[in-house]
Amino acid sequence: MNGSTQSVIYTIGHSNHTEQTFLDLLVRHDISAVVDVRSIPYSRYTPQFNRTVVNERLNEKDIDYHFMGQWLGGRSDDPSDYDPDGRVQYDLLSKSERFQEALESVVRGSIEHRVALMCSEGRPEDCHRSLLLAEELRNWHHPVDVIHILPDGSTQTHEELRKRVARHDETAQQPDMFLSDEEAISVAIEEQIGRIAFKQKRFALVQDNFLHDAVDFDPGAEH
Repeated sequence: MNGSTQSVIYTIGHSNHTEQTFLDLLVRHDISAVVDVRSIPYSRYTPQFNRTVVNERLNEKDIDYHFMGQWLGGRSDDPSDYDPDGRVQYDLLSKSERFQEALESVVRGSIEHRVALMCSEGRPEDCHRSLLLAEELRNWHHPVDVIHILPDGSTQTHEELRKRVARHDETAQQPDMFLSDEEAISVAIEEQIGRIAFKQKRFALVQDNFLHDAVDFDPGAEH
């Protein structure tokens, strides 16, 4: 990538929004491409956001849709990515070649598109889109600015979110005199990951057909 080009990537959670409310949020922030990073892109509780439905609705609004949850989701089909308690390890997910290639694809797409990473949780601090993806983008070889679209339509930068997580973390509220502010925030982020990361109750992972038919982020491809 051109080192002079600063990429900006948004994130959004569909939460329990109505279909129209969600579309209005995207239009309000001029989003032109949505990258679905849900591992399981459907829900019995919010069927309006099932993969095929949301794909059709977004395309009707001339917003591109790309499913990349099999590479950028917060779950894994590799048992080695889980700790002994069955909790997925974000540091292992982020080191995989497929993860890095997929994220690189999103960063490339963000140069020509106004991209939003979409997951289900309304609050970004409760979702891997911030604690895994945005954190990785923050440390990218060419740093990317990440902006979170909140449920009420307001926005928050990822740097602001990191500080907010730290303010609400009990560990961070008892500062270690040997930790810098940035180190204390990193500790708070790790604590939050431990609270929200997916925990597999049984190690035999059930595969879903949705995980095998996604496409790469190619701005010129058909959807």
